[in-house]
Amino acid sequence: MKNTYLLGIGCVSSYGNSVEKIWEKLNSKKDEWIKYGIPYEFQCELKGSLKRRADRDSLIGVYVTQESFKDAGVTLDETMEYQVGTIFSSGHGPAETNLKFADQVSDYIPECCSPFTFSNTVTNALLGYICIPSKYKGVSTMLYGCNSIPFSIDLLEEGKADLIFAGAVEAYCDELIESYQKYSNLGNKMIAEGAVTFLLSNNPAYKQQSYCFIKGCMEINLGISVYDYKGDKEDDVKKRVLHNIVKVSEYAAEDIDLVFTAGGNQDFETLENEAVKEAISKAEIVENIKELFGETMGCSIHVNIMVAALCIKNNLIPEQLLPVKERKINNIIVNGYDNLGNYVSFLISRS
Repeated sequence: MKNTYLLGIGCVSSYGNSVEKIWEKLNSKKDEWIKYGIPYEFQCELKGSLKRRADRDSLIGVYVTQESFKDAGVTLDETMEYQVGTIFSSGHGPAETNLKFADQVSDYIPECCSPFTFSNTVTNALLGYICIPSKYKGVSTMLYGCNSIPFSIDLLEEGKADLIFAGAVEAYCDELIESYQKYSNLGNKMIAEGAVTFLLSNNPAYKQQSYCFIKGCMEINLGISVYDYKGDKEDDVKKRVLHNIVKVSEYAAEDIDLVFTAGGNQDFETLENEAVKEAISKAEIVENIKELFGETMGCSIHVNIMVAALCIKNNLIPEQLLPVKERKINNIIVNGYDNLGNYVSFLISRS
């Protein structure tokens, strides 16, 4: 595959709503300022009636897209409208809006329900709020259950776009948080709102202004949730995790410096760490991203990649991740897991 350059990052997270704030907090001592299970504040630049109609999912999607564009510093003109794509993903979609609409249907006759609430239940509603004001007319879709990055890479490879906003949104929903806490074996992880958008391109002209590039991507289905894993399929699951890590590491011309794990329940995390050590014995393991940022569900892969990209850009592993100071970081394997059971491994490298 061609190198896919990560040009800009926009985010809403428990650690802040900008890469500068997130990096600052990662390099400070963790304290009580981290809040989970709440909606985070951000200032969306959507204007007028569009802003009044939009739900939280759409507002947060617009915000992280706008921020990734600013962060990239890319200049667009009207001739590029059809070359800018928007590929987004979510584990659960606009859950709060869907529940609100369901309440309206049960309380009133359907004709009395809010048309704005109904329109925001549509799968790709947030893409309209992103694309229409900014006049992005390229490839566009919303994926549920999986993550947006592999598909974005494929579209860039096929020449369907020159730039793609690859985003993930998991907006606050109280009922969703309660469900996870009740039915998932989260251990010491807290559910948290999260949204991250990357501006991606495989055009070498953008190489010098990129954080890093994605050099390889491998994906395999485990057939089980990382929070339901109990070791009953240990041999098969471990073989799949190990296969994925080994295969993506083959894209690297040099040693792997770090591996960011996907995480899950305690049994799965033990298995995953064993697989990493077996595949890449020299690499150091970062396994606490979800303990720091919270379990952001459909956004967790993006959060992992965001932090890894910041480590490469700054040549530094923050103390909150590992007790290691400034050093040269060239290659990081970033693992993640989605709601469909796909275990994904990315190799990201210094541009």
